[in-house]
Amino acid sequence: MRVPARAPITSSDRPPAAGLTTQIANTTVTNDTDGSLTNGTKYYYVVSAVNSNGESGNSAEVNAIPNVIPVAPSGLSAMAGNAQVVLSWSATTGAATYNVYRGTVSGGPYSKISSSSTTGSTDSTVTNGTTYYYVVTAVNSAGESGNSNQVKAIPSAPATTVHVSVDVFTNRHPISPYVYGGAFPKDAATITDSGLPMVRWGGNGASTYNWELGTTNADNRAAGRPGGAR
Repeated sequence: MRVPARAPITSSDRPPAAGLTTQIANTTVTNDTDGSLTNGTKYYYVVSAVNSNGESGNSAEVNAIPNVIPVAPSGLSAMAGNAQVVLSWSATTGAATYNVYRGTVSGGPYSKISSSSTTGSTDSTVTNGTTYYYVVTAVNSAGESGNSNQVKAIPSAPATTVHVSVDVFTNRHPISPYVYGGAFPKDAATITDSGLPMVRWGGNGASTYNWELGTTNADNRAAGRPGGAR
C-alpha cells in the first residue's frame, strides 16, 4: 500500500468534501507524520490505498489542530475565606483549560482537585485552620505545562462579633455634693462665688496638715478640722 505523494494522505483547512485537498506523503507503512503545519490551524486528513491497478477511494476523515505545550500560568493568588479558598491567575496563551493542584506541604506533593476553563477557581473542600498550598498548570491538545508559582492559604471562620450595651440608669448611686470642697480660700467671697459645699479653713497652702473628717446624721455634711501639724 502506498499513499500517493500528497494525495492519499491529504490535508486542508477545510474538509476534503469541499475538494480542497493536497497530497502530503506517499508511504509504504501505516503511519505518517505531517511536519509542515501551523500551530492553531485545524487540518483534515484522508488516506487512500494504491497499487498497480489504481487508487482506492478516501478513508474516513479525521481532523487535528497542531499545538505547542503552553507555558506555566503566572500571577497565581489565593484569598482564604470561611471553609473556602478563592484562586485566580493570569491567562496563558494557547491554553484550553487549567488544572488546579493542592497540597498540605510547601513544594508538594500536590493532588489535582479541579479543572477550569477560566482563570479562576474556588476550592470549597477545605478545613478551617489548615494550611494549603496551590499551583496551577495550563493544558491544551499538545500537553500540560509546568507548575505556576505556589501560593499558600489558611481558611478560617469569621471572627465572632461581640455587642456590648450599658444602661447608665441601672444601679446608680448619687454622689454627695459634700465630697467636693476647697482649701485655704482667700476670703468668704471666694466661697460664695465658687459654690463649694465644704471649705477647709485655717493653716496655709505651704504647710502639711492632718485632718479628721466628721459627718452628721442629719444631712451627711462633712466638716474638716485640724488634727495637728505633721
